[in-house]
Amino acid sequence: MTRILEIKTTDAEPLTLPLTTDSGEMLPMAKLQTAASTILPEDKEFSLRYTDSDGDQVTITSDADVKELEKYMQGEQLQRLELLVVPQDPPTAQRTSSVVQTQLRGLVAAMSKLTAKPETKPTPASAMNLLVASLQAMDVAVDADELATIKKETLLVLQNEELRKTVEELSASEEFKELADAMVTAIYEEDARAIEDAATAHFDELLVFSRRVVERCPALKPVVVTVAKSLVTG
Repeated sequence: MTRILEIKTTDAEPLTLPLTTDSGEMLPMAKLQTAASTILPEDKEFSLRYTDSDGDQVTITSDADVKELEKYMQGEQLQRLELLVVPQDPPTAQRTSSVVQTQLRGLVAAMSKLTAKPETKPTPASAMNLLVASLQAMDVAVDADELATIKKETLLVLQNEELRKTVEELSASEEFKELADAMVTAIYEEDARAIEDAATAHFDELLVFSRRVVERCPALKPVVVTVAKSLVTG
């Protein structure tokens, strides 16, 4: 079955491309970007996104992402998938995003600079307590409304008893034990980049872990998704 990508913008006819060639080779990211650029009304930077079965937007940026897209379509038994061409935000919006990102990095830095002595063996529960204490102690600029919202919603998630219990149970499982150990260790490092590096190195596992948490705590899905997207795109 030949899988088809429908590349479209909000105001142009969709452009269709086969995901694989007749010889079975995957569509290169460069060719996908070139094709997408032809349907934009003007020459500007853009991103390519699709919406998965959970309603989350997934951005395509590399050949590896295209391969993951093919696996997703195969797993969902999809013959066609809509790929949206999203023009880059104007400079003003970019500056706002940059400010929020800088503030978010401040939150991460605060997480790693508490003076309290950590437990002999840090646990997921103690790591969450550390994050809560760090966030509560973090000052947010008066005009950083978006960051204040992210802080509030993150605290809401971290202090939810149902979620904390779920995180502890999943962290103790064989499937996620290595991930949990890596993230807990990173949180207790006195280096903000350690958390970012650990999250990057275990991104796929974190994504699966997050989905499992949402499956067990469906009532928290809206706020969990909002926080996750804000942190990723901030």
